[in-house]
Amino acid sequence: MTFTFGSRNITQDEATNRAKNIQTLQLNCTLFFEESLPHFFAMVTLTFTTKTETVTLDFTGASTFTSSLVNGTTGLVESLGSRGVVVVSGCTTDGTPNQVQLHYVGHTSAVSQGLQSYNSTSGERSLFSQGEPTGLSRWLPCCDQPSIRHALKLTVVAPAAWLLAANGPVESHTSADATTVRTYRDALRAAGAGTGDSADSSFARWEFAETPAIPPHTIALTGGDMHREEIAPLRVAQSAREIPLSIYVRKSVLASGETCVDDLRDILECAKASAVYFGELFGMP
Repeated sequence: MTFTFGSRNITQDEATNRAKNIQTLQLNCTLFFEESLPHFFAMVTLTFTTKTETVTLDFTGASTFTSSLVNGTTGLVESLGSRGVVVVSGCTTDGTPNQVQLHYVGHTSAVSQGLQSYNSTSGERSLFSQGEPTGLSRWLPCCDQPSIRHALKLTVVAPAAWLLAANGPVESHTSADATTVRTYRDALRAAGAGTGDSADSSFARWEFAETPAIPPHTIALTGGDMHREEIAPLRVAQSAREIPLSIYVRKSVLASGETCVDDLRDILECAKASAVYFGELFGMP
């Protein structure tokens, strides 16, 4: 199996053909963030079955690739430009899952798509993602089209003071192992990204439950020095389940008086009322 990189996006016809050969793709991701850096370290495994020997993945989010494995075989590692694709050749077509493992130093986006970072005037840093229309491929390798669903299993190691949220509910939130943090920092340093935090900074490990297979543009991550506000969950009568409702806002926004807790709760109540109304019309997924 070979592993090569290109510098173009796929065409509409190529996207249509890709969707005929891959229906679902599993993303297993571990991301490491420091407080003061625009870069992050990522370890991503993509698992999929395909009917073709060659598969094109969308990805423009790597500053440097540190390693790659394709079905256990070492592949070519090369930095991409501002636009790019990853082409995996020699895939198995007999229904056996293919695995592509990529380790890389990623970077937050300077445009209104992808994973973006914000630094307030007080030095507070926060992260948020924008997936529409094709923003996921700016920070995670994927098949960035709605017709190919992605199941995401996400783990994030970040400063202990940060609050994080993603698509899946939190399965565990623990202190990060110091040896693991040192390994991730060494990977950033080796790629020339440096380390922006002091050596004794503390980190936490967040593990999120795997999502169902969802369109890639709906995959989301937010985090930082945030405040979380919640209201009573939405109860779905048909299935007797509860959907938690919460909203995240930077602490500096609350401190500045730009908004208040009552505003946040009003937003949540409006969202809850909308979900009830449209759920009665169309059914609750």
